[in-house]
Amino acid sequence: MAIIDPIRMEILRKVFPEINDIKIEVFTLFAFGMTVREISVYRNTTHQAVYKALKELCEQYNSPSNEALKTLYITRLALHSFLELRIELTPEQ
Repeated sequence: MAIIDPIRMEILRKVFPEINDIKIEVFTLFAFGMTVREISVYRNTTHQAVYKALKELCEQYNSPSNEALKTLYITRLALHSFLELRIELTPEQ
């Protein structure tokens, strides 16, 4: 069973259009508290592959650390949700 529902993945693709699905999945799992080890077990990959994905995300977003990525993720997700809600609430003219 997938932790990230395919419908939610479609939304996450809109929030993070510049990264691929693998990085979105690693980013999401890490942002919500999974350890590198847990992510590697879940994804059936090596610790090194997860570290590499996180390192690439840090470089792509100019993040000083993996922990700072969590803040970036939550902020961007919240901002996207807010803007989507605002668009839905705006009356048609």
